[in-house]
Amino acid sequence: MALHAGFECVADFPDDMIEEDDEIVVLGGRLIAEALADMLREKDLEVEDPQLHALNGWEVYVTLGKREHMVLVTDLGDFTTIQIVDVTPFWRRFGGSKSDFWDFVRTVHELVASDPRFSNIEWMRGLEPAWAAA
Repeated sequence: MALHAGFECVADFPDDMIEEDDEIVVLGGRLIAEALADMLREKDLEVEDPQLHALNGWEVYVTLGKREHMVLVTDLGDFTTIQIVDVTPFWRRFGGSKSDFWDFVRTVHELVASDPRFSNIEWMRGLEPAWAAA
């Protein structure tokens, strides 16, 4: 089973959703995903450019050694969800530990919490790390 964490927040970015004839053509959140990717690059992490996820927003893939993580940004208008998922292929999961994933989750959370464009940050129920309750 993949490791998964997530939180909600208010993100103060321009609305970048594209609509045509009252239908969503491109989901919003690209600017938020790009900002997150830039913050992660500033930490000297190997980060791919954001990609449009078919249904849920924008994906940012980060490689840490043998492990791969996806940061999924979903702009829901009034709030944004940021989910972090370990997407390392199962045959490579023996090259790292679960603590590596949770350290990465902490990094993402701290970066978002330190940026004034993000506010009202709350863990999503069932997706919070054990240390978040402390």
